Amino acid sequence: MRTKESVALPDETLSYDGHSRGLEKELLFLFGFLGTMPIIQIGGFSIFTLLLCITVLFKLIVTRKIWVRKVCVPYVLIVICSVCSVVSCLTSSIPEWWKNAQWTELLWDFFYLFLFLAYTGQRNCHLIINYMRGVFVGAIFQMAWGYFQFVSYYIAHIDINNMIFVKLLNMVPNASQIMEENLKISGMCWNSGNFAPLMLLGYCFGEKSITKLLFAGMCCMSGSRTLFLGFIAVVVCEFIRTVYNDFFRSRVRIRRKMVLYAVAILAVIFVGAQNQVVVDKVLGVRDSLSSNVLDSQSSARLHARYWTSVPHITKNNSLEKNLLGFGLKSSGYSQVLYYGQYADSKYAWVVECDFINNLWSRGYLGFILLYSWLFYHFIKGARINYKYGLFFIGLLVEGVTYNVMFNWCWVFLLFCILYKDGLQCLPSLDYSKKKKGERLFHGNYE
Repeated sequence: MRTKESVALPDETLSYDGHSRGLEKELLFLFGFLGTMPIIQIGGFSIFTLLLCITVLFKLIVTRKIWVRKVCVPYVLIVICSVCSVVSCLTSSIPEWWKNAQWTELLWDFFYLFLFLAYTGQRNCHLIINYMRGVFVGAIFQMAWGYFQFVSYYIAHIDINNMIFVKLLNMVPNASQIMEENLKISGMCWNSGNFAPLMLLGYCFGEKSITKLLFAGMCCMSGSRTLFLGFIAVVVCEFIRTVYNDFFRSRVRIRRKMVLYAVAILAVIFVGAQNQVVVDKVLGVRDSLSSNVLDSQSSARLHARYWTSVPHITKNNSLEKNLLGFGLKSSGYSQVLYYGQYADSKYAWVVECDFINNLWSRGYLGFILLYSWLFYHFIKGARINYKYGLFFIGLLVEGVTYNVMFNWCWVFLLFCILYKDGLQCLPSLDYSKKKKGERLFHGNYE
């Protein structure tokens, strides 16, 4: 009897392991898909927050597999710097509401670190691709929803997001960005912070021409200068790469794909030029980039000052603040302290720029560690798949004018660092190609 039990136990264990990993695949896909939609909230918590907690708990309770490899060490150091920044903030004379914000942000950092450690290792590679596919399908869905928003607002005169998520479901107080009666298309995000990198991802990794054109159209029609700038940067880099490959490396004067690409762009421009609403959206982005910069009350002036104020703040900061920053989610205090911006506010806020936010939240030490680590993997990943390089360049450009490297985008970047080869399989949603992608992973991983 004892022998029978000892023989059955491994089979039961394998069956349970297979079942749990199957559930984990579905969970990660949902985490990637729904996590890109911040206006979906339950009990005041975003769906991303809820799914992140569920994923962490699932890994802790069910799988209990943690792998620590050399790729983890730099990120561990970055999180340690975050802890030092928090300690520096808590022991300073900064107002209490800035100190209270530290704990939540530090918890987020630990959650992200746990995901990075938990999904390091070869046996997790076919799990990660499910998250990446979820994000990609989410990008396609939100692009389609963006066009639905556009038609609903400008033709039917209905703000579909506010009608469904505010009035009907009462999930959020506001689900749309409307400025001077013009709607900024944002899909199922209430602002461009989540929508901009998502549309960029869809454009960079979309393989079919029609998919890329639809994403390109949304990048231009959204009305977000953050998204528009990132898209232009990606298109320019893509064009330079194509010209280099066609004219120099392959020594071919013009390939058919270049002609088709040019014709498709001209077709989009021609169709868009016939629609006054589309023309107004594009011109609105142009005007927001070029005008009102000298207006002391304008958003553009404040964003410009985030950059121009760096030498002044650095010069007047203490050595501790320069090295460790003002604390997580406290980069805005640099503007309050030296320029009185939003001085009456009683809540912590961050500078709307990825670079400056990380600089004054984490200090020069954390900033250098973070971006040197990202750039190292950007160069390494671009050699494996140039689309990774395009996407990262677009994120950097978008980060100049807004905060985009957070939430789902940060998790996606962490998983890209672990499994760069998987980016080649993103648009492949059918079963056979999925299996091909999983076999690819087993040959290359961090």
